[in-house]
Amino acid sequence: MFGYRARVGYISPSVMELNAYDFYRIVPDGVGLIAVTCMVEGWKEDAYKRALAQVEACARELARRSCDFVIHGGAPLVLSQGKGFETTLLAQLREILGVPCTTSIVAAMDAFRDLSATKLAVVDPYPPDLNAKMTAYLKDWGFEVASLVSLGTSFTESSIASVGDIYRAAKRAVKEAGCRFWLAGYQQHHFSAVCWVQSHRHARENLRVWQIDANVIARGPPPKWIGRW
Repeated sequence: MFGYRARVGYISPSVMELNAYDFYRIVPDGVGLIAVTCMVEGWKEDAYKRALAQVEACARELARRSCDFVIHGGAPLVLSQGKGFETTLLAQLREILGVPCTTSIVAAMDAFRDLSATKLAVVDPYPPDLNAKMTAYLKDWGFEVASLVSLGTSFTESSIASVGDIYRAAKRAVKEAGCRFWLAGYQQHHFSAVCWVQSHRHARENLRVWQIDANVIARGPPPKWIGRW
């Protein structure tokens, strides 16, 4: 039965493509995804602002759908606004929704802390200017991006990057940094790529953290909100 264990609300940054597919490969039976989208148009400041202007309406729609937990997706929308914006955004979401909430970048950082990971090897699809903002944002929170490999896809082509592309980028990032690995970004083959990287002995010890769109899955203690599962 749909959602009898939990109903997870998701404010997607753009078109739902691989997100729901990976979500249902991970969660137990009975966990349902209820998604709306703010339709960000690209990796540009004006696009972020237009998308963020839609968040309140998206949250109010999810408030009508009996969600147990809500995730705001799209790290660029949050980190582009600088440290502290996430606190304001989450306060707004909690007031509207009345349930626990997080954002993708906040959830990722929570996972890093659970694993005592402060030095990161990052793979993502972002352009240089966005990667610079992400690196600065993480630094403000005490995390060092020791290596960063961009897949170089356009905003609408993130899903085209193959599992092999992601694996090779991950191998390179881990080799350069020798530290924890984070696969960031939206609309990519995260789950399949992570499974593939994990299956290779030389990468296994370095792979501890990964982000899969609406969920952050980490070795070690699970996020507190999924304890009821």
